[in-house]
Parts: sequence; structure tokens; C-alpha cells
Amino acid sequence: MFYENYKNILSAGFSRMLCCIILYPIDIIKTNLQYNNTINIKNHYNGLNIFMCGQIPYAMIVFGNYEFLKKNIKNKYIYNNYKIPTLITIASISDMLGAMWLLPFEKIKQIKQINYDKDIFKIINNIYKLNGIYGFYIDYFTLIKRDIPYRAIKLPLYEIIKEKYINIKKIEYYDTMLIGSISGIISVIITNPIDIAVTQIITGKELNKSVTQIIIKKYKNNGLNSLFYGLKHSIIYTGLSNAIFFAIYEELKKIYL
Repeated sequence: MFYENYKNILSAGFSRMLCCIILYPIDIIKTNLQYNNTINIKNHYNGLNIFMCGQIPYAMIVFGNYEFLKKNIKNKYIYNNYKIPTLITIASISDMLGAMWLLPFEKIKQIKQINYDKDIFKIINNIYKLNGIYGFYIDYFTLIKRDIPYRAIKLPLYEIIKEKYINIKKIEYYDTMLIGSISGIISVIITNPIDIAVTQIITGKELNKSVTQIIIKKYKNNGLNSLFYGLKHSIIYTGLSNAIFFAIYEELKKIYL
């Protein structure tokens, strides 16, 4: 059991690292569009180091816990009879644990992405001066309002589509890429308005407002389209990211590590 989970954790970390390196420039564009910032990218990999420090361990925590929990209840009555609610619960728990690691890095990364010339250590110092250590975690519940719906849609959807595929044909790596991409794209379309609100809260553009209040405000002021700013880039990033991630992740789990 320990060995299997060790493989899951390492596979998730390595897969996420490759996604970060390949696709990071798209994430910068998306963040600036959601912030309503003028896009003038001097360095397409500005903030990549802090991004990878957050994302790689985050993927290891989320997928390590997800696979472990799923494996431990897979043959039980509750899993077989309430599969989708069970997968949603497992995905949500895993993401809540991962968010505890991710949030400080996500906060620093997004501020860095919209302030190209700002030094990372100055960003950290400013956050700490305002609220101490708590300043890095002040938006925890805001973050999971974005990530839990996304993860709770994506992972169960990935499992269900993969299961249907297996009944038809043997799954090759390109099938995994397609399934991962579809699952990610559907999830990001549904959660894009939440993602915009969370970006504006974490970066400090909107203070003392809830995710719901920001979404309503944007809709009233600028219409439905304003809730989908950056969606094109989110779809490109998420589709490619999940295609790459799941293809590498599933293949690595098959080999000896």
C-alpha cells in the first residue's frame, strides 16, 4: 500500500512539474485578463519558480490522498452504490488538504504575475507586514471555493469517462490525453466565474467582498461576458495541462519507480 501511494505521489509531482514548465505563459495571460490588467509580458516565465514551489507539492498532496482514499474504499458497499458522491467527497477532502500548502504560493504568484517588476521577497514581506503569518492563509476559504468545485467535477468526471472507455477499448496514452482534457475543460468552464472572483480577492483588487458578491457585481455592471474573461486562455491551459498531466501520470504509475 505504501509503495503504491509512493508511486502515485511521485508520478503526480513529476507530471505537474512538466505542465508548469510547458504551459506557464498561458497562466500569466489568464491571470492578467481576470484581473483586468493590461497585458505587457516582459518575461513569459515571470514567477515560475514560486508557481512550481506551490503546484508540484500541491499535486502530490491532492493525488496522493485521492488515490489512497479511493483505494481504501474501492471494494466497499458505499463506493459501489454511491460512486459519484463518494468520488466528489474524496476529491474535495484531497483538495482541502492540498490548498493548505498551495495558498501562500498562489497568493505570491498571482501578485507577481500582475506586478512584473516586483521582487518576490518584497511581496512576501508586504503580506507579512499587513497580517503576519495569517496573511498568507487569510483567503483559504476563498481559494477552496474555487478549487473544490473544480476538483469535485474534474476527478469524478475523469473516472467515469475512463471507466466507460475501458468497456469499449483498451486505453492508450492518447485516449488518456483526450479524457483528461475533456474533464478539465468542462470543469473550468463551469467554475470560471468563481476563478475570476477568487483571483480578484487574492490579489487584493476586491476587498471585503465575497465570491458571490463579486460575481453579482460583475454581472450587473458588465453583463454575462464579464464572468468569462480569460476563459479562452483557461480552456487552452486547462485542456493542455490535463492532457499532459493525466497521460504522463497514468504511464508513470505503470512503471517501476
